[in-house]
Amino acid sequence: MRNSTDQSLGDLIKDLLKAYRLNDGMMTVKVRAGWDNIMEPAILQRTREIRLSGKMLIIWVDSSVLRQELQFKKNEIIQAMNNELKEAVIESVDIR
Repeated sequence: MRNSTDQSLGDLIKDLLKAYRLNDGMMTVKVRAGWDNIMEPAILQRTREIRLSGKMLIIWVDSSVLRQELQFKKNEIIQAMNNELKEAVIESVDIR
């Protein structure tokens, strides 16, 4: 029989990540992996950097044409990334 203070292993890990302030780093790793999974190779080749700042996804690209194309697809990027991450992490996108 479990005590009411028992926690699942997942909850304990989340608590440890929060206590040691590692949540942001772990989420950044997940976001980068998610970007690699959902984007086409041509976009990945032109992506210089991707970073999560709070709930904003910041993307640096090498091509002005790609930058403009991604500007039009911000809502699709938010939805695809949140689906890939299986939680609502991203609320806005900034493409530079």
